[in-house]
Amino acid sequence: MSARATALVLALATVAAGAPRPMAEVWPYQVQTQADGTLVYSYDLLPAKRSKGTPDAVTAHGQQAIDAFLEGLPNEVKVKVAQGPGWTVSAGRGPEQRPLVTAFALASDGPLQSDAVLPKDREARLRAALHPEVPKVMVGAAALVWSLQQLEDGALAAAALETEPARAAFFQKVLDKALARAKGAEGDVKDGAQTLAARIAAATACLDAKKLPASVKADEALLKLAKEDLERLAEKPDALLAPPPYTWTPELTCLFVRARVLAEPFEVSRAGSVAVLTFLDLVKGDMKLAAELERLSKRSARLFGPPSNERLSTWRQAAKDKPAEAIEALSEFLDGLPTTERTPPGLFALPAPPFRKFLDELAPQERAAEFDELATAAQDGRLASALASEEWPASRDATLAALASADADKSVQLDGSWRDQLGADFAMAQLAHHEARSGGRDLVPDDEERTGLSVRLMVPPSLEVEPVPWVFARAYAALSRLVKALGDEKLSGLRALTPEGGRSGEPAVTEAQRMASVFRGLERLASPHGSRGPDADLTAARRFLASWRNDARLTRDVRLAAASTRADKEQRTHAAVVGVTRRELVVGYAGKPEAELDGT
Repeated sequence: MSARATALVLALATVAAGAPRPMAEVWPYQVQTQADGTLVYSYDLLPAKRSKGTPDAVTAHGQQAIDAFLEGLPNEVKVKVAQGPGWTVSAGRGPEQRPLVTAFALASDGPLQSDAVLPKDREARLRAALHPEVPKVMVGAAALVWSLQQLEDGALAAAALETEPARAAFFQKVLDKALARAKGAEGDVKDGAQTLAARIAAATACLDAKKLPASVKADEALLKLAKEDLERLAEKPDALLAPPPYTWTPELTCLFVRARVLAEPFEVSRAGSVAVLTFLDLVKGDMKLAAELERLSKRSARLFGPPSNERLSTWRQAAKDKPAEAIEALSEFLDGLPTTERTPPGLFALPAPPFRKFLDELAPQERAAEFDELATAAQDGRLASALASEEWPASRDATLAALASADADKSVQLDGSWRDQLGADFAMAQLAHHEARSGGRDLVPDDEERTGLSVRLMVPPSLEVEPVPWVFARAYAALSRLVKALGDEKLSGLRALTPEGGRSGEPAVTEAQRMASVFRGLERLASPHGSRGPDADLTAARRFLASWRNDARLTRDVRLAAASTRADKEQRTHAAVVGVTRRELVVGYAGKPEAELDGT
């Protein structure tokens, strides 16, 4: 380093207590990443050289000394940063004080609108993107997770629609067999067969009496029974309120209603109990039906999650796989069941991936703040074993859990303000409310005297995406497992559905594979030590970041409102996403980086 540059001080160099503050702090106008990961920062010192010093420095040293010092400064200087020890992350001044926009891609590139006012430095000729006054707008984890959910929901919706004809055909065969059995039977056998037929008819009609099958309408007694069952089920709002993506099309909504109706337990009665045993007997007596039920159950578990409690299997085991004999000795069969298992189960259990299973098992007094309970469980590790499953539904929940549990990468240190922001992202992704704190670090510089005969070169971390590598790692794993699940189910050619009801232009597997590569690259870009060297995943991630405003999912209107699919007594939570805003991120090095002046 030449003698004239000794007055240049790196921003994160150790400063002795009481040392005078530099006359100027200069921010880089450019940062370049070398192949080995080294960062090269470029600084324009001409504005500082022309400044004539601060009044404080002139008073302390005299104008002649100031002029001599400034004349000795180079016009430009570079700093090489080989590697930093990690990053610290905090919230800045809270959400932007301007109207919300309706899509992530519509977020402004301009200065952040805030109540705090930063000092202006209009003389800087080449003050670049790393100066606080000139925003570096990055796509954040919330936007990326939202885009990921759109892809996942679209793939699942398409898979559900593709599966529904087979499931409808299966239950139509069961309905036909139940009607045939009811015609030639009496007593419990007849009542059970009719009760089973009425339930399947109500599901087939999506709880709409006008859509009941003709075979049911032709039998006055059966029609009456079906309407009674339909009316009873329709009084339960949980059976009718579909969450996204089942709100995207009427067919999807009907599919959701059918699934809820088929999962609904029968009434506690002899007829209800015999209906379940009749279903088991009809399936057992037809090898093709039994094989189809097995296939449908496995697909549901693989794509949507296994049921939390498959009570139908409990009844099959209690009947010792002889349901016809259990019908004949019904009282003895029921007496042999545990008290908690005597309610006749539904015909097809609803999926219960880890989050849903946790919420379903909450005590009544915990349900008022169920998503706070869920976030706490994700943070303290109570969901760790469930989320570690190699199956796709668990991996999908694990991506969201990573937002709530932000200690996965020790090289990125989050303070409470940014943890709170990630907690808000966790809630938003599930249409739940979270009151995030608005404050963080104040970026307004202090007004201490600047008398030091030096210029400080600010060396901020160079970020390309929000530094949450653990979230992107989970997203990569989820997409990889989605690709495998679709392949295992021979759905590799399936095109994802869109919220507008259309289809994507390429197979969901292709989209998922491409985005998996992007997220793997984002994981490295979001880590203090992960972006070295050329790599296909890094290239994919940087290509995405360069054009994220053109991504079809991020240009989509985010606004939606939904009611919780589960009521708490007579109350039901409603939530809405009403728009997008920006928030400030403050990132610094966690310690002194390996840095040196270059070329002076």
